[in-house]
Amino acid sequence: MERSRPCANNIGSTFDFVNRVVVVSGTKFLDRADAGTIGVNDPTDPRLADVVINLDLDNDGDVDQTATTDANGVYRFTELPVGTHRIAEADSGNQTFPLTGTGDPDHYLITVTAGGVVVSSSQNPNVAIDALDFGNAVPPSATIEGIKRIDSNENGVFDPNIDQPQEGVEITLDLNDDGAITPDVTVLTDAQGRFVFTSVPDGTHRLRETVPNGFENLIPGDSGYVINVVNGQITSTNSFNFLNAPIVQPETQSIAGYVYTDTDVDGVREAGELGIPGVIVRLLPSDPNGTVLTTTSGPDGWYQFTGIEPGTYSIEEVQPNNFVDASISLGQVFPGGATVGTTAGLNRFNGVVIAAGENAVDYNFGENVGRVTKRSVLVRTDVRQELNSMLGLSSTTINATEANDQIRIERTNNSWRVSVNGSQRDVPLTELLIVNAAGGSDQIEWIGGSDDEVAHLQGTQMAITSATGQVAGLLVLNGEDFSVDGRLGNDRVVMEGTTSADQFNGNGESARLRLGNSPASYEALAFDHVQVNNPAGSPTNQATVAATDYALRLVGDWNR
Repeated sequence: MERSRPCANNIGSTFDFVNRVVVVSGTKFLDRADAGTIGVNDPTDPRLADVVINLDLDNDGDVDQTATTDANGVYRFTELPVGTHRIAEADSGNQTFPLTGTGDPDHYLITVTAGGVVVSSSQNPNVAIDALDFGNAVPPSATIEGIKRIDSNENGVFDPNIDQPQEGVEITLDLNDDGAITPDVTVLTDAQGRFVFTSVPDGTHRLRETVPNGFENLIPGDSGYVINVVNGQITSTNSFNFLNAPIVQPETQSIAGYVYTDTDVDGVREAGELGIPGVIVRLLPSDPNGTVLTTTSGPDGWYQFTGIEPGTYSIEEVQPNNFVDASISLGQVFPGGATVGTTAGLNRFNGVVIAAGENAVDYNFGENVGRVTKRSVLVRTDVRQELNSMLGLSSTTINATEANDQIRIERTNNSWRVSVNGSQRDVPLTELLIVNAAGGSDQIEWIGGSDDEVAHLQGTQMAITSATGQVAGLLVLNGEDFSVDGRLGNDRVVMEGTTSADQFNGNGESARLRLGNSPASYEALAFDHVQVNNPAGSPTNQATVAATDYALRLVGDWNR
């Protein structure tokens, strides 16, 4: 039988009237614009292997055969019978060749008849049946990157020149923000805290951090970042940095007391008996290989050792110059309020046993001035100034009015900045500052600095000490409404309650204590550690605590 010649667009085909079969083929390529034109099979476009091409015989919507491209990107179907058939990519994402007029992914229709083969394509109606090519462009994508840091100065703000990078932290990109495990991508931050995600497709995604143990996420928060990518461009924020802060742990056990002028030598610290600042106190463990801790009494004579291990301790005062011993008084250990330990002379407590979770208070050392110095004190109008002079401390006193005053004290880099009713004065940090609110109903506001500071509030006075040796301290007297803001650093506040229906409220970063038998009230903000002491015999004191952003210790028998 004589064979029919193929049509012009069937060059290279194999057509058999007897078998009524035809061979078709094509090439799969990566459609790039760097060395050619998008939508054209350029010789420089790379060929793609292992791509699946589908054959739908009779174009009825069912895939009847598949072919996979070889190393040269070529696929082939060898038996197309009479009929109209459809050839298309199995995955036509970002298809650029062939295309319909509207830009939708296209296919080829091959019609086999007794008279020949006709290939139908909206892009090229004259395509040969050995050139049924498919081209796909690289889909548009974005790059997402950022830095993971630790909030070193604890200000809740991303400070690139201060905050330290954190290495080895898991950052996960939840593609399509569907919460599914796959196809999510996770990377680890490098030594500079950096992370990078490349080839991020269009869509709405979410970027999250696996927060390391011992830290809490500050920026952007636990929900992470929602990222919108459109045509390879990020349309949401372009800043994807993470900032964490160490979780503040409770300081657990502590021992505290006062060094004061026991003028009547009765071993009871009373109103009018002044605290003695700058006195060295040592904490000695019973274990001879243990570490001896040293602190100094603050501007109000109060001292404290925090974060100590459970054990048995001695507390020793270094006798201050120009003072003589007057008394020594055992304190109490809470919970329970038991008196623990013994005294050895007037400068040492022995056998103070502290169990896990216990806090000791009021282990006090009473002093009195020497004979000669006492005469000089009596002729001075400012007894505190004389005491400080005997201790070798340089001090400055600022007196407010007898009316209602607004007093603001701010720690700057070099000074205490004091404003009394708008009148401002700077006092060097090397001097102990005493602010006397005097009479009236006075509001006191204190703003801390960047180093570690301790605020101690009792009755109508407040004392501030700092970890920086160049800061002598601050003492505020005769105030009523105290507001203290620790701001930066690892700060601690201790509030002393009374025996008369005090009310404590802890919520967020705020800690408030209103004293039941005093006009004074305290509010503390931005402190890492808060301790509130309830004296023995005060069953009416009430504490209400919600979710707090600080480590809280309620010492004593609070009603909660």
